[in-house]
Amino acid sequence: MIGGAGGLLIGGLSVPVIETALGVGRWGLQKAIDSWGGSVTSATKKITDIIMEMGGGNLQRGLEVVKQHLQAGGPETTIVDVLGEPGRRLARGAVNAQPKAGQIGDDWVNFRKATRGGRLHKAADEIAPGNFHEVLEETSNAQRIASKPLYDEAFSPQSVRNAPGEVHSNMGRPGEFVQWDSRMDDLFAEPLIKQGMAKGIRIQQIEALADDVPFNFQEYAIKGFDDAGELIIEGVPNLRAMDAAKRGLDDILEGYRDGTTGKLNLDSYGRAIERLRKSLVAKLDDITTVDGRSAYKEARRVWAGPAKLKDAAWMGRRFQRGDEEVADKVFKAMSETEQDMFLLGVRRELTKMINSDSQSALTKFDPKKLDFYIRLRNMVPEEKFAKFHAGIREELSKGKVENFVNPRANSATGGIQEDVAALNRAPNWMIQAFDYIASAKPSAAIASTIKAPINWLNNPSPTTARNLAEMLFERRPSLQAQVLDDIGTRRLAQDLMPQLSKKYATRLAALLATRSAAPSTQVEGMYYNEGNR
Repeated sequence: MIGGAGGLLIGGLSVPVIETALGVGRWGLQKAIDSWGGSVTSATKKITDIIMEMGGGNLQRGLEVVKQHLQAGGPETTIVDVLGEPGRRLARGAVNAQPKAGQIGDDWVNFRKATRGGRLHKAADEIAPGNFHEVLEETSNAQRIASKPLYDEAFSPQSVRNAPGEVHSNMGRPGEFVQWDSRMDDLFAEPLIKQGMAKGIRIQQIEALADDVPFNFQEYAIKGFDDAGELIIEGVPNLRAMDAAKRGLDDILEGYRDGTTGKLNLDSYGRAIERLRKSLVAKLDDITTVDGRSAYKEARRVWAGPAKLKDAAWMGRRFQRGDEEVADKVFKAMSETEQDMFLLGVRRELTKMINSDSQSALTKFDPKKLDFYIRLRNMVPEEKFAKFHAGIREELSKGKVENFVNPRANSATGGIQEDVAALNRAPNWMIQAFDYIASAKPSAAIASTIKAPINWLNNPSPTTARNLAEMLFERRPSLQAQVLDDIGTRRLAQDLMPQLSKKYATRLAALLATRSAAPSTQVEGMYYNEGNR
């Protein structure tokens, strides 16, 4: 009985003791291998385990998967972005376990947010260039350059039909005449014509100021504006002034244009203004027709081409208004060049969404915004849409990782506490050994002795936390590659470690117990044979 009890005591307690001794042996062997193959830190080991899992147990395959994801993720993709939930939890534990690691994580989050706008703009560039106003300015310049010679020709005396017996009026500039008859008198007497003329001349005055070119009221055969802003007209205006009246009516009618379809939604008054404008244009075409050709009509045609392009660009700015079916129908009715200008306007709206708040832009680009994506898919070529969508999805993924890891965004929840606890100082086999001893309910003296090391082992390692943060949040591709290469090469050294498992320690403990019980009875020997089996 004494021998059996002694064997039981030795057999029960020797397992954790032997495991601890073997652990020291592992540690010594580890140090020896480290001197040859480089240190395998706890942080490296934890990341390695995740990568091996990604490779289905094959480290090299897992490393290739990680490298592919890093490359596909684009600028500012870090290792934590590609390790899935295990990697995110590892990072969250690190930033909440140690102040230095927390600062590294905080800096990483802030930098990612600060550079988000640039990455979103890069994705939006797949739809169209982000130079909306520059393109419109170039279009306007081309419009003026192409149409100016024709307008100058139309406004010259040679462009006006000189029918015998008709009265011509000198309109201000020497040698400039226009056919003026009772129809022209009637048109000029209409207050809307005078209102349009004032507006048209004022528009051209502002444009001249913007272009830094001289503006002369005498070219329109008028004196200017009075203090009330009314046009001062002496005598009869010339053809240039009547063209300004036409431009003024155009501007009035623009107030009736639908923002989605681009069509004029005219009421009765608007239809009357449109009829008046057409009558004025028909008369001006008629009096400038010489030998079957109207320079004024040609000038308007040349001007109208770029004007339609600019209209398409501004319609693109309003692409989110109205029903998506209507917008799709309007877009498909455009010419290819007009569609390009429309997408230029769409791109400008995306720029506005990003620049207003790059963080809230992620919410606006959320995949749940079906109406938004239906519109884009209907308008944007398939390949360009796919690239844009991929860039947005990648940025949304980055944002989710930041929100999960951000040390400032999370309270000490149970999940975070578990992540921190996973960064304990000791390997699981050592903690299990101490737990085994504790579970045997030792005396108070023994319990107090082992309590301190158990607590110390269970606490997170500051060094591991800091090392994890440095590796997981590294932004530079060259250093990311170095981290992964180190994992691949140092794993070889780690694999050389002898895998002394718990069963060998148990067998050794049983052997010791058997030897201690040697003088006992045959019944006792049968007991230990049972245990060995």
